[in-house]
Amino acid sequence: MSSSWRQIAGEVAGSTRYLLVLGLGILAGVAILLLSQEKVLWIIYILLALFGLVFVLSFPDKRRLLYTVFILSMQVEVYLRLLYGRAEGEGLAIPMVVLTGGALTAWYAGTGRLKYFRFGGTMSGPIIAMFVTTFLSILTTSERFIGLAYLLSLAEYYFLYWLSYNLVHSEEDFRSFVKLLLVVLAMQSVVYYIQSGLGVTFDLSGQTWDAGEIPRPGGTVSANPAGFASFIMPALFMAVTMAIVKPRVWSRKYAVIVSLMGLLALLLTFTRGAWSGFLFGMVVVVYIGLRARVISGKTVFIAAALVVIAILAFTPVMLERVAMDYSGQSGSESTLEERLGLIQIALNIIAAHPITGIGPGSYGYLFKSYMPGGVDQWVFVVHNEFLLQAAEIGIPGAIAFVAFLVAGFRVARRLVRGGFTLVGVCALGWIGALVTLIWQMSWVPWIGWSYNAMLWVMLGLMDAAQRLVVRQEPVGGSALPVIR
Repeated sequence: MSSSWRQIAGEVAGSTRYLLVLGLGILAGVAILLLSQEKVLWIIYILLALFGLVFVLSFPDKRRLLYTVFILSMQVEVYLRLLYGRAEGEGLAIPMVVLTGGALTAWYAGTGRLKYFRFGGTMSGPIIAMFVTTFLSILTTSERFIGLAYLLSLAEYYFLYWLSYNLVHSEEDFRSFVKLLLVVLAMQSVVYYIQSGLGVTFDLSGQTWDAGEIPRPGGTVSANPAGFASFIMPALFMAVTMAIVKPRVWSRKYAVIVSLMGLLALLLTFTRGAWSGFLFGMVVVVYIGLRARVISGKTVFIAAALVVIAILAFTPVMLERVAMDYSGQSGSESTLEERLGLIQIALNIIAAHPITGIGPGSYGYLFKSYMPGGVDQWVFVVHNEFLLQAAEIGIPGAIAFVAFLVAGFRVARRLVRGGFTLVGVCALGWIGALVTLIWQMSWVPWIGWSYNAMLWVMLGLMDAAQRLVVRQEPVGGSALPVIR
């Protein structure tokens, strides 16, 4: 191309950019006009979205920017809701991380790289089974719209798994992904300190509410501390594992700092299930590490001493917390008795609908019809994810969910056996996190978006990491080229 033609092409491209910016400015003005009677916050959101679009278009390395925004947006629990209020539900929710992931996917499509993406790896079987059982349950439920909203959420979780699976093609990709997850852990820890100090929980949609007599907020990822703990667990375990293993796969100083930040935030949750689950997970990590001789006995002794000191320091407040029920009043029915009552309701539902359940997402709408006579206690969704799956989707659905988690364990085990590089060390931490999350699933309602999304993202990340350490052709096709 001659220099004159290059000059003309450059001028056209420059004019296009100016017109685009002008058009976005006009759209912003129209949006403000249309929403002048709405909350100012939503006007700010629209302006920020338009500004972000202009910034992305002008940023030289668009992939890196969109990639970073995608992972960091996991802590932004803000939704675009369609048909809100229909069937007395919350409508069809599209979370922020799905929108940012969609923008990243659109970039790959626009550059012709999307053709290299695959639909999944070694976890495809359990995922398909989860979709099939969910769909069959929707066909038999009386709450069809609620079921469809649940199915949309399941599809969004799969989208996050699929995108994470296809973003990692080298150890550099893996390192960048993990680094951003640790940044998320540090950011949420700081948010938790602020919320605990103020005694309030706030989210990024502008809502605030009291965090309780003993402040137990949820960060920006949950309305409760158990959800916050579930969200940070994967990154926390990876950071702690990188800090205590002998191989220096990361900056030891950075890993220790982030670990301490996350551990302090975890302690401030004053959540028994999270505390005990973390200890169980660490026992598994230490056991595997000692057998593999990548963790020393001296390190275990120092870590155990620090844990004992921390527990002793926080025990008085935890004892006060244990003495309270959900309404904050002392001396009432024990938590264990309440949960046993909730379990009985779930068992009644499973006995009545063993194959397809009462419908995905429908438990909170229908469970009162299955309460045994004479029940006089606080009632809510059963505090056990496995029973909830069996009650809503049927026993086959619960089996598919368990198979899904077992497949995650198998992937992590393969990665650990591949050696203690960065991938192997993070996989060891992920094993501990999975143990903890399964423990928490057994004791709290595991129905929040952000921590479920983190679970699927981590499973996709670890499934993708097999390409780096397992010498076998990936499921679903030949080895993928490096796509950036």
